[in-house]
Amino acid sequence: MVADGHDPVRLLCDRAHQKGVWFLAGGWLTVTGGVREAFAREGGNSDFALDHPEFQVGQDQDLRASHVSPLRFSFLRREVREEWLRLFEELLSRYETDGVALDLVEHAPLCRFDQVDILAPVLTQWMRELHGAAKVTEVAQGRRKRIYVHVPAHRETWKTVGLDVPGWVSEGLIDGVICHSGLPPRAIDQDVDLSWAKAATSGTGCCVLAALDGSSRTAVQGHRDSADGLGRGGQRIRPGRRRLRTLWGRLTPGRLAVACRRVPHPPPAGPFRPAGDDG
Repeated sequence: MVADGHDPVRLLCDRAHQKGVWFLAGGWLTVTGGVREAFAREGGNSDFALDHPEFQVGQDQDLRASHVSPLRFSFLRREVREEWLRLFEELLSRYETDGVALDLVEHAPLCRFDQVDILAPVLTQWMRELHGAAKVTEVAQGRRKRIYVHVPAHRETWKTVGLDVPGWVSEGLIDGVICHSGLPPRAIDQDVDLSWAKAATSGTGCCVLAALDGSSRTAVQGHRDSADGLGRGGQRIRPGRRRLRTLWGRLTPGRLAVACRRVPHPPPAGPFRPAGDDG
């Protein structure tokens, strides 16, 4: 598709707007990389991701780190924060997206566990910069740019992985939280209750969505009990059209938000020129 001169993100944006659906471009705030031999053939990785092992979090002696890759990049590194700000600014400004959705679940925490207290203010400052970029693009495009975040559904976990979600809400930095009932390796909580999240965001304009984490029953129950609707996004959860239509019928009135992840770069098999660029 890219070789034929088409830009997949622009096609998805146009189609979503034809259907009257928000298009939120999604992505992680880190990447597992720094080892070209292991990841170069997968695609979706830039030279930045492949060639900088010094940005890896590295081995973490904390037992809670057993299910998270030591190859993920640390958000405490200035270069990593700058690269991810550049990528999300592109998704806001280059395309007529309705905003972005940040996945803060899949590779949490974005540092070693003994560094999460340092991470929290650093990540909040980065969120301020992203929010500022979104506001600038809103004026330029005349289109609302929303920021949604995928987060754990349990408030204790926010502090554990360095996410100051209450601070983001109070500052108006985010427009919605998509609450996942389990962290990788996806231990699903069938009795998730998001009433506390609704109370925490009451009167702020920030909506609360229950994530589609493997079981529609879990998410719909969370929605009926407390959330504003459902949200999904991620590589492992792919409900088909019929399932989404069924969920929408069970949700009404409510919201169903779908965030699409963009693959920033093709496999490094040859020179890369973004589709639509001149030259």
